[in-house]
Amino acid sequence: MKRCNVLKKCFAVMMSLALLLTMIPTSVFAETTDKSPVIDGSKTGTLTINKYDSKYQEDDPDTEDNEEIKIPIEGVTFTAYKVFNIGSDASGNITYSIVSEFESFFTDNGLTVKNVTQMDGEDLENLAGKLKTFISSNSSVKSTSKTTNDLGQAVFSNLTLGYYFVDETAYPDQVVTPSAPFFVSIPMTNEAGTEWVYDVVANPKNVTSTTQSGLTLTKYGKVGNAEQVVLPGATFKLEKQNADGSWSVVEEAEALVTDGKGQISVANLTRGKYHFVETAAPEGYIVDKTKNYEFEVVWNEANNQLEYVYNGSQSSSLNIKVTNEKPTVDKVVNGDLSANIGDTVSWKVTATVPSTIKDLKTFTITDTLSDGLTYTADSLVVTHNGNPLEKDTDYTLSVEGQVIKVILVPAKLTALKDVVVTYKTTLNENAVVGTDGNKNDVVLDYSTSTGTDSETKPTKPETDPKVYTFGLNLTKKDNAGTLLDDAEFKLCNDEATPKCTTFKTVDGVINFTGLAAGNYVLTEVKAPNGYNLLKSPINITITATYENNGKDLASVTATADSKDLNYNNETGYFEITVLNNKGFQLPATGGMGTVIFTIGGLSLMALASGAYVASKRKESK
Repeated sequence: MKRCNVLKKCFAVMMSLALLLTMIPTSVFAETTDKSPVIDGSKTGTLTINKYDSKYQEDDPDTEDNEEIKIPIEGVTFTAYKVFNIGSDASGNITYSIVSEFESFFTDNGLTVKNVTQMDGEDLENLAGKLKTFISSNSSVKSTSKTTNDLGQAVFSNLTLGYYFVDETAYPDQVVTPSAPFFVSIPMTNEAGTEWVYDVVANPKNVTSTTQSGLTLTKYGKVGNAEQVVLPGATFKLEKQNADGSWSVVEEAEALVTDGKGQISVANLTRGKYHFVETAAPEGYIVDKTKNYEFEVVWNEANNQLEYVYNGSQSSSLNIKVTNEKPTVDKVVNGDLSANIGDTVSWKVTATVPSTIKDLKTFTITDTLSDGLTYTADSLVVTHNGNPLEKDTDYTLSVEGQVIKVILVPAKLTALKDVVVTYKTTLNENAVVGTDGNKNDVVLDYSTSTGTDSETKPTKPETDPKVYTFGLNLTKKDNAGTLLDDAEFKLCNDEATPKCTTFKTVDGVINFTGLAAGNYVLTEVKAPNGYNLLKSPINITITATYENNGKDLASVTATADSKDLNYNNETGYFEITVLNNKGFQLPATGGMGTVIFTIGGLSLMALASGAYVASKRKESK
């Protein structure tokens, strides 16, 4: 038990005990006093802590130079630990003793009350550090905690008299430099050392800070295998981690949308862990719910500033790059874009596979054939990364009418490697003739976000592939414009082994339907009765040109013996008119006709014989 028998003599001891352990000044002063020279052991005391932010004149032009602005800080928790008991006897002698929970601490560190009263500066800081360590490892140590309100005030009421160690045990994230722990005596003497103070006020200060700039999220979009570009219109929210590990939305950053440069900029962040969560992407882009772009805001004591920690690197600025992918599907005719009816037409479908493929629920290719195309059974082959996929293991195939569906298993696919589907069809008699072509629609359905609850989005090629076939409308007339029936024509292509078709005019017309672009020979093989056959075949050439990388028909023309043929936009056929002239025919046998023909024939023969004899005589002379 330690005693002080003179109040003013003990004042030096009490003020030593009240020295502050701080790197940021903390003021402690009396609010009310008791003029009695003897400590009243029946009383209790209060400790009022006013917590302020350290701001100066440059932050408020209305203050005088270097005048502090008292900005209260809410949410700072202080914990008080009673280290010594303090009292006095009837003679006015002050008594104090070590609180039982701290006896082992003082014993282990070779300390006494007298040692503590003689400490200052660095020694007190070391003592505070040791006390914090001791307290953290001894749950039996009694304590009282209070948290500052919106006025920055925390009040400890009904404190038993003693010497307290006060530590700032929790503080909001905007506080970057907490105040150091301090010792305070309840009661303490006034500055004159003449009176006891039971209501003590402490004004510790903090330095607070928020990020001003330097944090940017840049959003990129990648369509298929194309180069990525900045992507406006993506929506994110920013969340901060709570003490229990859960996450809460930062109110000012609940709906952040990338601008025309694909960027989001965020400021005014306090210390702590954050992550960006993507909530929506522009149409067709996949939202990757498996990724949260986490970073931490920390205080750099050396640089006296807040900095960002991301992927193990720390700096004063941070640009988080996020890429969304949009799968594509493309389809082409695997060969000539024009065909004859009955020809085989091969197709090739290519789908790009995103990097998130294994986290997608759906990845399906659906192909719908036009009525002019007939699917060739068992012709479909699926390859991925150059290797064939196994039906019913890597994908399932459904063919119903004109609809072909390839349902791929995402888990079986490799990210960023294309899927290629090839199959064959036959151009049938229902084919559209002319420039409209026979369309073949393909759609890729895929999940628009990772996870099992994702919606699907269909995507199509920029241009639907088509196969074209053409026609030739032949009209047979005589010189008078009369339509001629029963004329037979044969149309052959120019292959090494020609394919030929023979038709007979009906009402003077033949329609040659379903012709691929190329060269043809049109031959009249039988003329109508009373008319002569054409002297020679007619050479037909149909020429098609294509655009959009060979996907679309740009133009088609046709010639007959190098003369242009007209194209009928309504029917889709080229038009050709063939004229026949009436010819000389032998009459039926018997009757007058035969006689006339015989006499005429004999006369002609005699004339010819006479001419021959005359010619010989001239030669003999």
